[in-house]
Amino acid sequence: MALLARRSLPGLILSLAALLLLVPNQAVAQEEAVSKEYQIKAAFLYNFAKYVEWPARSFPTTGAPIVIGAYCADEFGEVLKQIVRNRKIGGRGIAVKILASPAEAGSVHMVYVCGGPAAIWGAVVEALQRDAVLTVADLEEPGAPGGMIVFVLDGDKVRFTINMRKAGRAGLKVSDQLQKLAISVTRAP
Repeated sequence: MALLARRSLPGLILSLAALLLLVPNQAVAQEEAVSKEYQIKAAFLYNFAKYVEWPARSFPTTGAPIVIGAYCADEFGEVLKQIVRNRKIGGRGIAVKILASPAEAGSVHMVYVCGGPAAIWGAVVEALQRDAVLTVADLEEPGAPGGMIVFVLDGDKVRFTINMRKAGRAGLKVSDQLQKLAISVTRAP
C-alpha cells in the first residue's frame, strides 16, 4: 500500500499542479470575456449619447455635462469612466455616476441597468416617469417594462433594439443614423 501511495503521489501532485494552472486560466478567460463585454457596452453607451438629443431643460447650464448613470457592478463603472474620459459630445463633457438606487436615476441623462430582476426596472421606470432620461437595458425580461434601448446578444456580438415610442414619450430624439444600426425599431402607432 505504501508503495502504491509513493507511486501515485508524484502523479497526484502533477495532476493537482495542472488543475491549479487550469483554474486560474479559466478564471482569467472568463474575466477577459466579461471585461470585453463591458468595454463593448460602455462604448455603445458613449455612442448612444452622440445620437440622442435631450431637451434643453435637461441641462442646468449650457456647458453642463451629459451624465451617464450605471446601476451596475463597480467594474463596469470603471470601464465606462475610462471610455468617456476626456471626450465631449456637442461641446459637453461626459460624466459617469454609479447609481446606488433606482431613485437616483432621475439625476442623469442616460441610465444603464446591468441585468437584474424586473423589479429593478420597475423601480427605475417609476422614478423616471416625467424625466427625459434615456434608459438602456441588458435584456427584455418577461413582465419588465424594458428600456428605450435594449442590448441583445447575437451569437458573440452585442446588438441593440430601440423603442421609439418610449423615447418619444420622454421627449428624446433618436437620430435616424442610430435607428438604422438597430436590429429592430419599435415605432409609435
